[in-house]
Amino acid sequence: MSKSTQEIEREFLENIEQITGIDYEAWADLLRSSTVNKKNDMISWLKSHHKLNHVHANILTAVYLNGGKPVHLTDVELKNALFEKKENMRQFYEAVLSELIQAVPEMVVVPSKNYVVLQTSRDFGLIHIRTKEIRLGLDLGDIPLDDELLEWGNFLGQPRMKHMVIIRELTDLNAAVYEYVQMAVQRSLKPKGL
Repeated sequence: MSKSTQEIEREFLENIEQITGIDYEAWADLLRSSTVNKKNDMISWLKSHHKLNHVHANILTAVYLNGGKPVHLTDVELKNALFEKKENMRQFYEAVLSELIQAVPEMVVVPSKNYVVLQTSRDFGLIHIRTKEIRLGLDLGDIPLDDELLEWGNFLGQPRMKHMVIIRELTDLNAAVYEYVQMAVQRSLKPKGL
């Protein structure tokens, strides 16, 4: 079942003490008393010094920097932002997403304003909606590029997503693409560094 960014944030904040052992105010006090003051430094500090995973460290930092208030848009606001100036792609996106969920039922779908993150235990793919196509970015490591598997580059600040497939119609989701998706899923299930 897919969860929105807002749901993930809300669930973490509602259960922060059970998940981390201390409440939000104690985390805020720790961040205030630390020597770090930039977002990425705070995330790294929470991960290295307090053993939080990346998602929890990111949520905690974002909420702290937002004055203790949740930062994510509602589901409706996120969806509207995704399709701003490309409303024509909404139905196609829903069809592509439905196909991907059938292929990877354990997948969590995390929308943001600019793209959609696909994850299992960690991110394995991104969907970037364009005006005439969907770009499916995948974490495939060092697999060579081919006619279907193109270079993604460091687009959207996601350095692990080095490959992409362009989807212009549902038939572009062929057996090779599903195989690439499964390979990316398998990479996401391996411990980091392997």
